[in-house]
Amino acid sequence: MRQKTLGENHPAIAHLQMSIGDIYWAIYGHDRALEYYSKSMGICLNALGEDDVAVVNSYKIIAGVYRAKHDHARAKEFYTKAVTIEKRNSGECHLDVSKSYEKIGNVCFEQGDYEKAMDYFEESLIIKLQLLGESHMDVAGLYDNIGHVRRADGDYDKALECLTKSLSIRLNKLHENHPDVACSYNNIGTVYEEKGENDRALEYYSKSFAIRLSTLGENHPDVANSYNNIGSVYQTKGDNDKALEYYRKSLAILLNKLG
Repeated sequence: MRQKTLGENHPAIAHLQMSIGDIYWAIYGHDRALEYYSKSMGICLNALGEDDVAVVNSYKIIAGVYRAKHDHARAKEFYTKAVTIEKRNSGECHLDVSKSYEKIGNVCFEQGDYEKAMDYFEESLIIKLQLLGESHMDVAGLYDNIGHVRRADGDYDKALECLTKSLSIRLNKLHENHPDVACSYNNIGTVYEEKGENDRALEYYSKSFAIRLSTLGENHPDVANSYNNIGSVYQTKGDNDKALEYYRKSLAILLNKLG
């Protein structure tokens, strides 16, 4: 009825197509959702022009679907279309541009293109530092991303530097027992483990575990992850009995939660 009244190329129809895409995404997955998101994008392009915010949002949503499908080339293509328009509309130093750079960086990281990922994360960080300051939670998240790239590239000292900056912001902005603080401790522990510094790894994994256990309870998958990580360190140290103890605790939680 709405389509007959307004015509096929009305922005309200685009909004409806987008909503249908959301439902298909939730129930059926990528491909049917992509069909409706693409229809919505086409209407917005035709009715509103390429520089409209609705078109930019459509590009980002479609990019997210392609990323979920592990079609990184198409994801990067649509994120790049979005950020090109954002820069044209708002200039280089805008939070939307920074967020798009971060998303492209994530896609590059998933592709294994660490050099490109670093380029995009650093561009994003420059903007966020300028607009938000050094103590913002979004900046902490970017330091995490950069730390992950440095770790994957084998530059453990740089990784620790970035992950420690992220931890400092979270400790300053959140309470000490926040799950995000636990995540930071876990990330730092992982780098120390890969460096072969098992005692330091165990120290940080234990801090993460204590927070997760107190805030999430004994049967949470993140607690299982901590048990697994601690078990891995004990195995590396040659204490197989301890390693088995922690691995079994991790397995019990996962079997209970996941089947």
